[in-house]
Amino acid sequence: MLSKQDYLMFQRHCRQMAQTVSNVQECASMLTQERLDAIRNQLLRNGKVISSDLAVEFGTSEDTIRRDLRDLARAGFCRRVYGGALIEAPSPAPLSSRLQADAAAKHNLAIAAATLVKPGQTLFIDAGSTNTAIAAALSRQMDLMILTNAPAVAMALSDHSRVRVVLLGGVLDLS
Repeated sequence: MLSKQDYLMFQRHCRQMAQTVSNVQECASMLTQERLDAIRNQLLRNGKVISSDLAVEFGTSEDTIRRDLRDLARAGFCRRVYGGALIEAPSPAPLSSRLQADAAAKHNLAIAAATLVKPGQTLFIDAGSTNTAIAAALSRQMDLMILTNAPAVAMALSDHSRVRVVLLGGVLDLS
């Protein structure tokens, strides 16, 4: 004979199983487009999906999920990987447009960063629109050596006569 506590646990387990079966039946009756939309939403939310998890969730075979992921990848929405898919990262905008995006915030950050730089220091400034703004904000009265892999950073420093710029691959020579 079951104790009252065991009986209540058994009832709760039965309700959970019934809900799971209901969810699987509901998902199994999904149309392909509905399933693709649901997968797209999961990719947007989590950045990745696992084929076996989707198959269980939607009550379909992993082959069906693989076909769905192949279709989404062909449409450029995700990238297939072993066992699932990852969301396709958007291509970055050109530097010229990124320089304009959030220009006030970048300018304020650049001014704050430039105050941390002391005369005689050697800095490596990586590529990027914010780093280009930082380079442009550096004092023109300070002797510095700047190493960079970014032509845009080197050009932002081209009017800083007391700054020596070493662009990876060679020294920037403005003469």
